Amino acid sequence: FTTNDSVGLLVEGFDRPPVVEMPYNKPYYERIVQQAGLQPITDLYAYRFSTVELGAAFAKKAALLEERLAQNGIHIRPINFKVYKAEMERFREVYNRSNADNWGFVPLSREEFLFLADDLRKIVAPENVLLAYKGEQLVGFLVTLPDINQILIKIRNGRLLPFAWRHLIRPEKMEGARLLILGVLPEYRNLGIDACFYQRCSRFFQETGIQWAEACYVLQENAMMNRIIQHLKGVRTKTYRLYGCAVG
Repeated sequence: FTTNDSVGLLVEGFDRPPVVEMPYNKPYYERIVQQAGLQPITDLYAYRFSTVELGAAFAKKAALLEERLAQNGIHIRPINFKVYKAEMERFREVYNRSNADNWGFVPLSREEFLFLADDLRKIVAPENVLLAYKGEQLVGFLVTLPDINQILIKIRNGRLLPFAWRHLIRPEKMEGARLLILGVLPEYRNLGIDACFYQRCSRFFQETGIQWAEACYVLQENAMMNRIIQHLKGVRTKTYRLYGCAVG
């Protein structure tokens, strides 16, 4: 496993169910892991936002920032599913470059990335994947996911028949989403691209009835991202801990 996967032992925040593609375990797992001789390496955080407050944080300056970006040839748009594979090829390069300095990051190969991208397409609308382009060059992205766990949790025994199929055919409105990942190339940071992403996704969430969003994972060592999220009134709701041990 790498940090590209769903990793970490849940050690804080057992009172809420996990959002889509996040792990969950009972509290006693930590004791078992420690008794096995594994040592904590680092923590990963999950933060929860009100989508209204997330949008309000950037409401006044987002339009000005987008105008300024446009003057510099940078525009933001949803992903184009008609050329999805080509978009994902460019996405992979930015994903690998923008995460290169993060703790434990392992670049994704083309095959790995396209495999994950195929799964992603099955559950997202175009507005869930926002892209920032400068001309023909992709320079940043934001990916959000609808929290389909709110539907899947109703299928208690894992069987669609005889009655559970109705949850998929006519799903109840989902109230939550996951902020999966944001990345901007180093040379395009501090221009307001991230703020414009947040404002756009907040507007989309509110239009579709999403009341809250959870950002995860956020590395303990990523001081800048933790400060930004706290400034946006994000509340830390879960902590996931990575454990390891010497081999050999």
